[in-house]
Amino acid sequence: MRYAYHFIAVLLLSNVTVSPFSLHAGGTDLDIEISLSKHVYVLHERIVLDATITNTCSDTARTQLLTSPNHRQFRIDLRNGKGDLLEYTGMRFDFVGGPGRLLLEAGGQEFGSFDLAELFSPYDNRSGHSVSNLVFPYIPTGSYTVRAYFEEAVSEELSFEIVEPSGDEGMILGLIEEACKAWDRENRFPAIQRYEEIVDRHPKSVFAERCYYFSKAYSQEASDQKKHGTYDEISFTTDMLLKYPNSSDSRGWLVLVTDHLEEEDKMDFLNSLIQDKRDTRASKFATQMRNKLLLRQKLEKGEQ
Repeated sequence: MRYAYHFIAVLLLSNVTVSPFSLHAGGTDLDIEISLSKHVYVLHERIVLDATITNTCSDTARTQLLTSPNHRQFRIDLRNGKGDLLEYTGMRFDFVGGPGRLLLEAGGQEFGSFDLAELFSPYDNRSGHSVSNLVFPYIPTGSYTVRAYFEEAVSEELSFEIVEPSGDEGMILGLIEEACKAWDRENRFPAIQRYEEIVDRHPKSVFAERCYYFSKAYSQEASDQKKHGTYDEISFTTDMLLKYPNSSDSRGWLVLVTDHLEEEDKMDFLNSLIQDKRDTRASKFATQMRNKLLLRQKLEKGEQ
């Protein structure tokens, strides 16, 4: 999943709609707000941080996208209970300077979601469970605080805790350990079977999304299709987007699914997603993408 996350981020950065018009705010003011869905997470669970920047000045502002943290204008700081900064182990880009690719009208907002477990998972240590850090990243158990910075804006500080899973989630993590041990390039069926069992029996588990991804992406059917050149990545990604619309990956999935569509078809897909998946991250990202399309159309018509 970390490799998939890296690919999606590159896709996001290379498929951004940039207006041909050059609008600059006379001194931009940006606020940043962050939120977590809960205060206690279990080991190897996704810890999704939502971030929103708002243009509080009266002019349209051009700035950088809220996509890749810890690169120049956007940073997430994560500290343990002792106040020590955790090492950032996520993607690393060296962005050139410039006015940015994002246009924000007065009061406009840019929304982003980030899995802290993927961004700060240690590469060289184990969590104590027989699970690959690459596919089920983790942050060690304990208490943490998180804060975000965007240009000159600073968010409030949030706190959360990571604990060992117990009950059903503990049992499910045990099944994931069995799947990881059973993984064999020559015979993936035993591992895939365990992932399918988790999804079928525990669809609300915090681990269900990743288990579903592996059960489908590495199934025998998918392997055969890839071998014969018939694998449809768009259909698979659409399935993930519709099945898990609240995923922190929904933005990347949405870009991949709509990138090949004509503008009218893209708008229809976005409107449908906004309507059918209300109050989800996918709906928020679809609304954001639709607003950017509308703004671009407005600028192309000279309506400033």
